[in-house]
Amino acid sequence: MENKKTKEEHISDWELSGLSKAEYCRRTGLRYKTFQKWKRKENPKKVDWKPIQIHEELEESKSIFEIRLSDNWKLEINVRFRT
Repeated sequence: MENKKTKEEHISDWELSGLSKAEYCRRTGLRYKTFQKWKRKENPKKVDWKPIQIHEELEESKSIFEIRLSDNWKLEINVRFRT
């Protein structure tokens, strides 16, 4: 069976269908790997970059750097200098 729909039409129909990708492919005669490739190209992984702030405490022998990765994650780096 030759399918005349475009990639975009298939992706749109799948999104509206409520079916899993595998079930949609079975019902329409599409190869699952092909459909997966279309989805990856349509929706590449997006990275939500957020600005970071570095807070430096002014102490003689200690510095703290804080990097906020998201609302729930932060990375703190404590650096102590010994002379």
